[in-house]
Amino acid sequence: MLRNLPFVGSFPVLLQFGDRPDLFGQVSHAGIPLRGHPGVDFALPEGTPVVAVQHGVVLEIREESQNYGRSVLLGHRWGQSFYAHLSEIRVQEGQQVGASQIIGLSGSGGPNAAAHLHFGLRLIPYFVGDGWSGFVDPMPYLERLTEAKGAIIGPYIMGDLQPHLEVLARWQPRLITLYDPDPDQVAALRQVAPHSIVVGRLPVSPRDLDERIRADAVEAANWANEAVRARLVHGVNYWQVANEILQDEEDLPLLSKFELARMRLAERNGYRCAILGFGVSNPDLPKGDRMAAWRRVYPALERAEKRGHIAAVHQYGMPDLWGPNNAYDWYLLRLEHQVLPRLPFRQLKFAVTEFGIDGLIRGDQPAGWQTFTTPEGYVEQLLKCGRYLERFSGQILGYSVFTLGHTAPWATYDIAGKAATYLADLSDKGTWLQVDTQVFDIAPRETDSETDPGPEIGQRAQLEQPPAPPSALDEPWPSAQVEAEPTPTAQTAPQDALETDESAEAPQDEAAAPEPSLAVPEAETGALHAASAADEPSLPETETPEADETTLEPHMPAAEAVEEAAEETTGVAETAAETAAETAEVPLVTQRIAPAFQQYNMAIKSIAERPDQPPVGDVVYLVKDVFMTYHGSWEPGDAANSVAPWAREAYLRPEFLEAGADHHLFAAIIGLDGEFIKGHEVSFWSDGFERLGDPNYTSYNRERTKESSGWANMFMAGGSSFVPESGESGPWCWAPAGAAEVVCGGGLPLNHPVSTFVVWQAVPRADWEAAREQEPATGKPAQPGHPPAPEPGGPSIETRVSEWVSLYNVSIKPLAERPDRATGDVIYLVKDIFTTRNGSWEPIALPGSVPQWARDDYLKAHNAPDAFEEAGGDHHLFAAVIGLDGELVRQQEIIFWSDGFDKLGDQAYNGYVRRYTRQRSGWANIITGPGSSYVPARGESGPWCWAPAGAAEVVCGGGLPANHHISFFVVWQAVPNPDGQEEAGGDRDQSIYVPVVSKPAALAKIADGANAIDLSPTGLLALRQALWTRIGIEYRSDSPLAGYARRIGLGMPITQEFEVSGLRAQGFQGGIVYAPAGDPSRVGHISW
Repeated sequence: MLRNLPFVGSFPVLLQFGDRPDLFGQVSHAGIPLRGHPGVDFALPEGTPVVAVQHGVVLEIREESQNYGRSVLLGHRWGQSFYAHLSEIRVQEGQQVGASQIIGLSGSGGPNAAAHLHFGLRLIPYFVGDGWSGFVDPMPYLERLTEAKGAIIGPYIMGDLQPHLEVLARWQPRLITLYDPDPDQVAALRQVAPHSIVVGRLPVSPRDLDERIRADAVEAANWANEAVRARLVHGVNYWQVANEILQDEEDLPLLSKFELARMRLAERNGYRCAILGFGVSNPDLPKGDRMAAWRRVYPALERAEKRGHIAAVHQYGMPDLWGPNNAYDWYLLRLEHQVLPRLPFRQLKFAVTEFGIDGLIRGDQPAGWQTFTTPEGYVEQLLKCGRYLERFSGQILGYSVFTLGHTAPWATYDIAGKAATYLADLSDKGTWLQVDTQVFDIAPRETDSETDPGPEIGQRAQLEQPPAPPSALDEPWPSAQVEAEPTPTAQTAPQDALETDESAEAPQDEAAAPEPSLAVPEAETGALHAASAADEPSLPETETPEADETTLEPHMPAAEAVEEAAEETTGVAETAAETAAETAEVPLVTQRIAPAFQQYNMAIKSIAERPDQPPVGDVVYLVKDVFMTYHGSWEPGDAANSVAPWAREAYLRPEFLEAGADHHLFAAIIGLDGEFIKGHEVSFWSDGFERLGDPNYTSYNRERTKESSGWANMFMAGGSSFVPESGESGPWCWAPAGAAEVVCGGGLPLNHPVSTFVVWQAVPRADWEAAREQEPATGKPAQPGHPPAPEPGGPSIETRVSEWVSLYNVSIKPLAERPDRATGDVIYLVKDIFTTRNGSWEPIALPGSVPQWARDDYLKAHNAPDAFEEAGGDHHLFAAVIGLDGELVRQQEIIFWSDGFDKLGDQAYNGYVRRYTRQRSGWANIITGPGSSYVPARGESGPWCWAPAGAAEVVCGGGLPANHHISFFVVWQAVPNPDGQEEAGGDRDQSIYVPVVSKPAALAKIADGANAIDLSPTGLLALRQALWTRIGIEYRSDSPLAGYARRIGLGMPITQEFEVSGLRAQGFQGGIVYAPAGDPSRVGHISW
């Protein structure tokens, strides 16, 4: 559908679709007040090229002094794209344009508004009287340019899931409907289809539910809630109960009342609903007023939109998908062609939970697709329909073909076998560039054709006005109140039930006055200011509604709101009151630190900590503000890594052209005059804070703050990735030139596309020194995210774990945790863990790719004598063991098992898979099948554990991470077990283990052998061999290295003899002994 964004680059969103209903409700289109902002505003600097999102034709060009100013409307096969607030137009009406072709330059929204682009989408069919001027939310369509989706046509599954898991793994449907979900089977489904949306349908009798609702809708909701709670399954996204009941217009208010009560209960009990469950061609769409019946359920639809529930419908055709008589507008595509274009709830999602061919449309006996066509013919119809339906995917989650698996009397509907296989293998999946949406012979019968984009607020300065009283969106729907029975408020019920109260009024929790924006302490003065963007002011304090007993979620008391907001928005910074209490002085700089600072394990290094001890001039630079943007957006949100409202208010300016850049580090400096310092040098480096003390270090990236914006910035590549959940920090530090505090820990947190912004404040040196003298003796508090190093204990090695391993929830089980209490003279500790992606050993910035160090150490040439021929295996678990001599051990037994780590303690367990490391490569491996799949994003781990036979640490969590073609590689290091300790290798440090044995002073004066028992040469050899073996090192009586060490008194050996860089070498307590590999007579040694 779309081929590119309407611009080149990345720019913040200023106003989302649906924002500010209070303001946009003041203007109308076709006599209907707008229900919110009918598009998306991007902060494009004036003069930025604006391009067509797909090939099309210029339908209309407008130049207005108000509304949208200069604008271009393009026509496409699927609808229209709209580009407004242009400073220049470079196309003409009737002109054909291609995707990415420049159609104009961005401008401003009026004399008092920041420069921006207003972008809108209309889909055919559309109706301008829908409250949105016919526009839909463009964001799902823009996001699809880079975010892949599964197949839009999926299955409705009835019965046993197990036989279908393989086909579902290939299918990857966007939506799956499950009849009576089984917990174990849902878990298996989630392993093969982790990204599918799953609707669980409760196995209740429609007739029984109909009678319950008619008797008492609220009590029926209580009953339905208990039925869902009894079956709650992790992995089901939405629960459908009502199924093709109460669909006549006079019954719809009762159904709405039932679903309203059910959604309230679901919200209390932690699940979401799929409501309504309308059958094919229901409810009625009368010609004079198509939405007359639907308006009876608007209260339920409104709550579903606001609270994250969805609506479910069924759509069928017969004898093919387009029938009867090609009337698909009223059957198969009723929702898309008749309902959605007129529905005011543009952000409500739908799921078509039954879809396909159904002979019951014109008959009284079940007759599925098998009655009318072949598997090939049916799939051809479904695939064509799917290509067309992609245009509605912004609001419709997917379509479930009835049915995969069956019970009587639905055998002729079952797609199991050829039909399901064809759908799995032939369905389009991916981004817009990867799917085919070209369908030429399906068209709606009813649609508007006007090109008028409708009115808009003329001057964006009006967005600064306080919100108007609640709009029509918040008022009860008049037609829905005519016959609807009153519904009790949620506060009349206990936690898990709603009491029946016929005298209670309809719930008004959504119709209440808007909640005031949270107020937070003003960083500089302590005064209160609105914690929202400049275009979202709070209500005056006198209008703040107080909590009462009829509110579903009582408003937070003002004092608590201020306290909570202060905690959330200031992060690690102290409040002004605490600072005053501790120091009795106003701080030089009041920091505002976003919560993600701690989440990403970042740190601020003081000037006193700097190893370079920079000369302090008249000015020092202290960190004032740290914040992040997510996906380049400057729209505040609930996530810790979204931009803070205070940051948007303070720093988003039209001249800040780079503000929307993603994966960047930013820096700005506020001078003594309160203005940004332009042209100031900022240094970025990624090799550690301590590099500041290395005069020979030259790898700084030096940028200067720009003359336009006052910001300096640097792009980060994939090598900057880190996993904050594992305690890691990013590699980057940066600071202004001069005596400045340093921020460290910047980078690319895994799966978090963020940019980090730091603002320094210039402070007079005299003031800074005076403040330092007044600092309390307790010193500077510890920085977040840097736990103390573990204390040494037990044998240890240096362990390298690739950056992606923690993403897949793999863990190392120490010896002390093994239930079988394995021990021995040699123990095996995990040395290296890494992964390959798609069998490739090419390091790239994608999850699961091999690290460079692993490629360097373990990938051998194909013609080498120790070639690693199996290295490219995909979906494998690999194991290798480095022996005491530093070489890979051949024929080392490795055990794999998939029934849990605790099976090691079960002497009767015999489910181990045993492999031996190969003679050539030194590696052992097994392939993992479909039953090994899991979903790391849900906190799951793979089922496999593996380890060398003997006293070894165990690696657990291997398997097939969903949608990632990964192989796991683990290398163990053999280490002597000191004194045969049975529980060595518990909580170990990550240093190299070097045993140290010193000679007691009393014995040092006695020559070797003095006053000792005389040993024969044979006895002496046996004694030495026994002792060397005891410390795990091979004894060779003819070794020139050992003989040399013994002659000059270098003490006991502490490594095996090994070869490196053409030398034979061995470590001893007193030094490293070496000789050329081909000339053992030239022996020498060096110190450690």
